[in-house]
Amino acid sequence: MPEEPLRLIEAGCNRMFADKKSGKNAEREEVRKDLDYLREGDTLVVPSLDRLGRSIRDLIALVSGSRKHGIGFTSLREALHTTTPGGRLVFRHARDLRIAAVGVLRRPGK
Repeated sequence: MPEEPLRLIEAGCNRMFADKKSGKNAEREEVRKDLDYLREGDTLVVPSLDRLGRSIRDLIALVSGSRKHGIGFTSLREALHTTTPGGRLVFRHARDLRIAAVGVLRRPGK
């Protein structure tokens, strides 16, 4: 069995979705199916952040949107878990750093 599905099984996942399209496109059919399947109290688990998306903007939107619906997020490689207070803090700081970086990039006169 390939490594990624095995890691998901070991993490306790009972359903897996495999997307064959590039992560650079936020509108991927299997990602949409996965998000539609999830319910409040579930956790979206990915082997690594780059499996969910290539853009930090898309990752933040997906994870934040899921969180608003009571769905947790876990990235196994990065050990990021929004189901814990510490994980939410790390994710919030990553989001804030992205916002700060965008603000620096768009600063007028520079």
